[in-house]
Amino acid sequence: MLVNESGSQHSLDQLVLNDGARSPVVDSRLNRLPTLYEVFNRQTDSPVDLWSFYVYMRDYQNAVDYLDFWIDAITHLRLCKDYVRGLRESLIISEKHKSSSSEKNKNTSSDTDNNAEENRKSVTSSLLLDALLNEGLLDDTDNRRVSNFLQGHEFIRNSDPRISEIFGDASQRTSLVGSNDGIATSKRGSLRVLPEQLEKYVANVKSGNITRATLKSSSKNIVNTYFQENSSKKLIIPDRIVRKIKHDVELQGRDDPDVFEDAKNYIYSAMERDSFTYFLQKNCLHNLNYRSCLYRLILGLFSFFAAFWISYTLIFVNVQPKAIRAVILVPFFLGTYLILTFLYKLDPLMVFLRYSDNPELRRVKTVKRRHFLRNLKEPFVVKLLQKRSLWVLFLACVISAAFSVLFGLVPGHRI
Repeated sequence: MLVNESGSQHSLDQLVLNDGARSPVVDSRLNRLPTLYEVFNRQTDSPVDLWSFYVYMRDYQNAVDYLDFWIDAITHLRLCKDYVRGLRESLIISEKHKSSSSEKNKNTSSDTDNNAEENRKSVTSSLLLDALLNEGLLDDTDNRRVSNFLQGHEFIRNSDPRISEIFGDASQRTSLVGSNDGIATSKRGSLRVLPEQLEKYVANVKSGNITRATLKSSSKNIVNTYFQENSSKKLIIPDRIVRKIKHDVELQGRDDPDVFEDAKNYIYSAMERDSFTYFLQKNCLHNLNYRSCLYRLILGLFSFFAAFWISYTLIFVNVQPKAIRAVILVPFFLGTYLILTFLYKLDPLMVFLRYSDNPELRRVKTVKRRHFLRNLKEPFVVKLLQKRSLWVLFLACVISAAFSVLFGLVPGHRI
């Protein structure tokens, strides 16, 4: 997986989950809690961003392997799209190169045969590019077309013999019907195009470093990591899904994104149904972690002890005037405030400063001081926390005032 256990937010942020979202896009007008889809597409901000969800799955749910798989499956999809995009760009470069060579030879060479050959290659390359683009075979924005193309299920409606010659003569094509090694005729006037043939055709001008071998290696690595019995990250999902994935990758040699679609959808639904609900509850209603709450409980009880001790001292010493007893308001308010922050797991002062505890402190002990807090940036979550904070402050004021009035009005009696 791209993120190690020590946690590297930068590494996870560099993962592009959506072709159209190469940087976080936050909709400040969102007047509701985000969906899991929006979190995965990095359309949300702290404390409900992708990194916060990753930390939650890792530290609180102990189910980070499922999120790791989902991210790796998306990464594999991106590799497949980049591979198709690379083929398209290579074909464009090849066509331009051959057109340029043909034009140059026409102006400088007197060899008619060579000129004719170069012209023929240039025209053939142009025809092939036009046919592929017109049919949308190299459309890397359509996940379904990408998968069909990698499986060899895409066809071009072109019977031009010059295109056929790129992949072999007619007799070779006839013998290859139904095979996975080349380009075969499916019906009259249609040719099946396989990625390996295009990759071979543009080998001299290949754009990018992603090859079909890269895709196969990626798919096998995902299977070995998440679906093998002896793997430490083996996922607990229905056996039918696991068997199908292993059959498709190991026996059929598939490497298209659709191989992992069932598992990806199953895990996404499970995370959305179970983990994401508790994630929102924790991060949208609270801003304190367990350790911070425990410290506040201890300090709150100590403050209450101090408040009661001071109150009884002032009563039994019968200090005059009684107005001096007003000092007990401070320890009572402090104790009430700290205990309420423990009960609600919410610190109003931190909320109004737009801070929350860093959840990584639960696992990472070598955190620099500047990482003890994190900023609250998601507008709707900030508003929600501020409303709860006002309620906590109201309770703190009422309870501390009640105790202060009670102990302030009790008649003094010197012992």
